[in-house]
Amino acid sequence: MFRAGLRVRPCLATVSSTGCAWYAYKHQFATCETGLSKSKSSKISCCYDPLVLVGPSGVGKGTLIKIIQQAYPDQFGFCVSTTTRDPRPGEVNGKDYHFVEKETMQKQIEEGKFVEYANVHTNIYGTSIAALDAVKSDSKVAILDIDVQGARNIKDKFGSSFRYFFLAPPSLEILEQRLRGRGTEKEDKVQVRLKTAITEVEFSKTPGFFDQVVVADDGFQVALPLVKSWLEEQYPQLRH
Repeated sequence: MFRAGLRVRPCLATVSSTGCAWYAYKHQFATCETGLSKSKSSKISCCYDPLVLVGPSGVGKGTLIKIIQQAYPDQFGFCVSTTTRDPRPGEVNGKDYHFVEKETMQKQIEEGKFVEYANVHTNIYGTSIAALDAVKSDSKVAILDIDVQGARNIKDKFGSSFRYFFLAPPSLEILEQRLRGRGTEKEDKVQVRLKTAITEVEFSKTPGFFDQVVVADDGFQVALPLVKSWLEEQYPQLRH
């Protein structure tokens, strides 16, 4: 059984000197005005640091992202990752992922068009500069659904300019049931994902890396209040 943990830090952060210069947001921590009445307004602090969401395949990251966006309309924007894997049934190019050929993505990586990328499950996944800029242009907090490798790459470059959240399974047995229940993976792929999950869950225990770790129970009945409480600590604008 994995325990949920809560670690809160100040919202204002600076970009690591090893990071890309283009990503130095001018207003990551800003003052926003909220109308309370016709004659009064209140100024609140707003944080727009991107949210890095990490967790094993099948744990429910996609479901949680949808729940967050429904709970806080127009506050979060999904940063669409790029991948070389084939689309699963029902997935839409440009919405779920940007699906590209491996040669194309390798060329774009060489051209410096990605904030981070990693080889996962025999494919390449990555976050492009263009995808982050698309969310930023809408004045929303970007949510990145990435793996441990990607999170480590981002933290090495940008440090505390991002928020780091890990969604853990109740147990590896339950995670295996969820993976098999999707019916989208062959046995060899299931085994690869389970092996990766063990490594990811162990890494989630690394002291000081993740700001929040929450266990994804069925339906998020227990997890959601923990998630919302943490998000509202990190992004004060969500409380208004």
